Amino acid sequence: MNYDETKIGMKVDYHAVIKGPVTKRDCIVKSSPWMISHGEWVVWISGMSEAVSLKAISEAKPIKNKEEIYDQDIKPLMSRIIDICIENKIPMVAEYHIPIDNHPSLCVSTSVVEHIEYVPDHILSILCVQQMNRLGLYNPSDK
Repeated sequence: MNYDETKIGMKVDYHAVIKGPVTKRDCIVKSSPWMISHGEWVVWISGMSEAVSLKAISEAKPIKNKEEIYDQDIKPLMSRIIDICIENKIPMVAEYHIPIDNHPSLCVSTSVVEHIEYVPDHILSILCVQQMNRLGLYNPSDK
């Protein structure tokens, strides 16, 4: 982050490895940024015992649930993949498990098999299992 973007009270995510994965989410900026002797900008944030580099924080972004991730990020790509498969008569099957709080078994399935001369057995098997699961006839967790 830039020093002029960083404000006391804003929520930030801390990255122990600069530009790496988030280490601590939703930290609160506790001070205005200041420059230390070798030209590095630092700031105090909640949950840390020492000042951290502005390079190690990013503005906190709300965490999306898996359904939102599917709808916003995967679905547009999947639509393009389906169009390509249909256009080129490439059989395919995909299933995404995107549980949310009120629907822990939510899944999204798609396939391209219609009007294709040859569909491999393993794709047909996956389609059979999907259909059996939808009908409640297949649950591998039942023992």
